[in-house]
Amino acid sequence: MLELVARMRREAFSRNRNFDAFAAADADGARARRVWRYLRSLEKDLSSASLGGETGVHLQIESHGDGGRRITIEVPSLHIRRVAIVNAEEYALLREHPDTRAVLDVAEGRRL
Repeated sequence: MLELVARMRREAFSRNRNFDAFAAADADGARARRVWRYLRSLEKDLSSASLGGETGVHLQIESHGDGGRRITIEVPSLHIRRVAIVNAEEYALLREHPDTRAVLDVAEGRRL
């Protein structure tokens, strides 16, 4: 299922054009689409979150389980808080996006 998500993200893997891949494992295909949409939404939120103090966005990343992460995005001025929990494989897929990887590196204190 995660391989299907990875293909969807890397190749713009269309469900319509690749119907057989989704039909072969319908439950896995549905789950892959959900995970793909979830990661895409999380990428969008992380990419738009400038970590400078000017925007007031706070990002916190904590270890969760076996290589997974708990990601908290908070915008106090708007009273918004998003908490996302991803497993190790989903986190690796999330880090494939260059803008998201840069934000995660800064939040985790890694050197660029």
